[in-house]
Amino acid sequence: MRLILLITIVFISASSCAQDLFEGESNKDSLKKTEVSPIIAQSPNGKRVIINNNIPEGGVDLVTPIVSILSIIIGFVLNKWYDNYIDDKRIENEGNLWVENLIQLREPLERQIKILEEFIPLNDENTFEFQDLQFVVALECDEFKALDGRTLVPFLKQKVKGTEQKEAIILAGQIKSIIKIIESNSIGVKEVYSSLKISINPFMSEFQKSFNDFRLSVGKYLDFAFNTYTTGTAQHVAAENIKKLMLSEIEPYLDNGKYNLFEFEKTFIDPFFKNAHVDRSNPTMAEAIVFLNHCSTNIKAIKMEKRYFRIKLEKRLKIYKSNLDVLDGVLNNRIFPIK
Repeated sequence: MRLILLITIVFISASSCAQDLFEGESNKDSLKKTEVSPIIAQSPNGKRVIINNNIPEGGVDLVTPIVSILSIIIGFVLNKWYDNYIDDKRIENEGNLWVENLIQLREPLERQIKILEEFIPLNDENTFEFQDLQFVVALECDEFKALDGRTLVPFLKQKVKGTEQKEAIILAGQIKSIIKIIESNSIGVKEVYSSLKISINPFMSEFQKSFNDFRLSVGKYLDFAFNTYTTGTAQHVAAENIKKLMLSEIEPYLDNGKYNLFEFEKTFIDPFFKNAHVDRSNPTMAEAIVFLNHCSTNIKAIKMEKRYFRIKLEKRLKIYKSNLDVLDGVLNNRIFPIK
């Protein structure tokens, strides 16, 4: 559109100049000289000099340069007006997108808060299971990344009176800040969740290795105990109890490996130690006790990691709730242009 305006202005200017030039050529031969009385001047050597003062009848042509200058000025003004018009439209369009995206951000934020509130109690340090955590993609704020942040302040200023310009600037800062915090917190929640499995994996591997060694040692000890101790002796009774414990608490899970480690201490480790102390001086039993202690240590480490996990998620949940309060404050601000 701006190009069309420029071409039109240049065409008008060129047409005017061409017309003036044509008329000048047509009247060139018909110009008459105005006869005036000659001027007689005295030269330095005393001679008289006669000077003719013939001026063309047409006079000086001022129309053409004036038209050209006016054309340039009008073109500049129109260009400036068009640029301002385009900027205003862009600011208005992007400003409306800011408003729409902010309004639409509230529901995903509430949904993520609810997901975390339900997830945390089911995945704390008292629960061994690892459930999948659902992430609300909208909280990554990708829609805002496509918007020009420089348009927000001018847009809000358009919606308020002169005395509220400062308040519009403050509101724009709050909007940009809350979006960055929500985006950052969304990334943080993902990092907390992914880091849990990373931090637990070494302890799980150590547990599995120690537990396999423990089973081998217990198997050797039971063979020794049943072949050595007389039925009814304390060592023989303890060996029978350990065998029953292995059959009820270990054997059913050997194929699938689905031990509930946080229950494992109560259901197996503690009862085993009560029976193992009867013959703890036996080298094979002493070895089994060492391996099982390693298992217990790794279980405690896993519990500690899950405790840290819960604390970190609770902090992220608290940030989300604070974000929701701030967002509500923005949406309910008296100068926020809700349609």
